[in-house]
Amino acid sequence: MTNTGILSRSKAVISIEEASQSGAREIELHKTAWREFFAGIRSLDEDLPPEFDETIERGISFNKADFS
Repeated sequence: MTNTGILSRSKAVISIEEASQSGAREIELHKTAWREFFAGIRSLDEDLPPEFDETIERGISFNKADFS
């Protein structure tokens, strides 16, 4: 079992909010951009340079991304 940070027998409040229309539109734009990005990567017909792997090994952090 993983530790979620909530102590046993503690009370927790979960809030679920509906996305605003502008927020929903922004999510769709992000999804479209990521799909196009990955489609472009998959369509490459060449080997990536060694620098690509070096960059990936250092790690990539995405602040906001919805891959659903």
